[in-house]
Order: sequence, then C-alpha cells, then structure tokens
Amino acid sequence: MSDSTPKNTVHPNAKHRSRWGWLVPRFSLKSLLILTTLSAIGIWFYARLEGQRSLIQWITRQGGKCEYRYRPSSGRIESWLRQRLPESYFHPLKKAKLRTQNNDEIVERLHRLNSLVWLRMDNSEFDNRRLGNLRKLKLLETLYLHNTSLNDLGLSHICKLPQLKYLRIGRTQITDEGIQHLRLLRSLETLYLNDNQISDKELQYLTELKSLKCLHLENTKVTKEGVDRLKQSLPDCLILGP
Repeated sequence: MSDSTPKNTVHPNAKHRSRWGWLVPRFSLKSLLILTTLSAIGIWFYARLEGQRSLIQWITRQGGKCEYRYRPSSGRIESWLRQRLPESYFHPLKKAKLRTQNNDEIVERLHRLNSLVWLRMDNSEFDNRRLGNLRKLKLLETLYLHNTSLNDLGLSHICKLPQLKYLRIGRTQITDEGIQHLRLLRSLETLYLNDNQISDKELQYLTELKSLKCLHLENTKVTKEGVDRLKQSLPDCLILGP
C-alpha cells in the first residue's frame, strides 16, 4: 500500500516559522534559571543603590553634609557609566553630618548607609529604640551624639559597635546604669562623658577599655578620688575631670 502523502509536502506554517523563528530565543532551562537569577540580583542591587541615593539626598536637603570615599574607575564601561549616573552609585559614602533636630526618620533608615565610617548627629532628639539600626554600620569608627536625647537604652545599642574608636556623648541623658555597656567598646580610644549625671559608682567598667587614650569627665559627679583610681588602671590614658 503506497503512502498517499507526497514526500516533499511542505507544512503550511513551515515558511512562517522559518521566517520569524529567529525572533524566538532558544534557551535551555539552565540558561533561563541563570538569566532570571542575574536579573533578580541586578534589580535588588539597583533598588539598594536607589535607596541609598534617596537617603543621601534627604540628608543634604535638610542642610546636612555627605562625603564620599572616591575610588578610581575599573574600566571603560564604568567610566562611561560614571558620566551618566550619580556618583553615589560608584563611591561608597564615608561621612555624614546631620543637621535636623528630630532624627527619628533618618535613624530608622541609617542602616542603608553601611559604608559609613564617620557619623555626626549632635544637638538632636530621637527615639532611642531606633538606635538599634546603628548596629548594622559595621565600619563605623567615629560617632558624635553630643547634646542629644541619648539615654541608657540607646547607649546599649551603640555599644554593640565594637569597632568604634571615637565616641562623643557629652550632655546626654545617660546615667551610672548605662556606663556598664561601655566596657564592650574595646577599640575605643577617645571618649567624651562630660556634662552627664554620672558618678564614681560604675567607673570600674571603664578600666576594661585598655585602648583608651583620652577620657573627658568634666562637669559630672565624678570625684577626684574616682579619677585617681581610674588612672591607676589606665596609666596611659589622659583623663580630664575634677
């Protein structure tokens, strides 16, 4: 029995497929998975950079200042991109100085600026519970919180930044109970505790700060006897006080 279908018969849609088939990409399942993953990473990275950029813009609009750690271009493509995109996309933020009196909003979002090394928030008020966000600033070495609403709870959050070298927390609301948290800052070199309601009661915790080079205790309830005891444990530290 012979086959009634001619051998050279062409399917009606064959020409259509051959003409437009090049528009249909041929990807394996593995290639699609890789492409999807890379796209998701790119979207996440872009969203993160945009979040940082909007926060930096907010700081500058409020009268604050930001300073970048500039690094050289890594190639022609990056040089081309730098001419067309904001500098915050390529240079990590090094310093930030805030000038607003109420910093609740900024403290809530500061963890996005994880390249910060230096941060100043003097003369302001904030919800001390939100200072827990500062723990994500793993590179932070210098922190100014002079004349702020910082209390013992906020200090407990700050002292979870063991890389801090300079801490200025004069004229705040911390008490003797908060001093114990400071013993965790083993890298601390300069500490301002002036103009606070602290006394000799918990000063023994400061003796664990062996890297300390300068300590300010002016205008506190600390006595000369308390300072003398501290000097015995920290002979290389300059202690300014009564």
